[in-house]
Amino acid sequence: MVRRKRKYHRLVATKGPPGPWPKAAGFLLAAVVGHFAVVLGAPYLFMHKAMGRIETSGAGENRFIFAPRVTESSRDVVRPSPDLVYS
Repeated sequence: MVRRKRKYHRLVATKGPPGPWPKAAGFLLAAVVGHFAVVLGAPYLFMHKAMGRIETSGAGENRFIFAPRVTESSRDVVRPSPDLVYS
């Protein structure tokens, strides 16, 4: 009787496509970083633009500018009231 050697095959994990998890994790990381960038950066950007507009109008930091009296023909404020002083 001849004995054959049995070959035991090990189960080898084959590498297939990684699935959706790396893409989902990358998207989530990008969303979190983008969220923090907007939340932390937007106020500085808005104030920088606002201060630039104030400086181009002739005013500067820590200076008072008195606007002309409000009349019915001025439309900087919606439906201005001549009884109030806007400064």
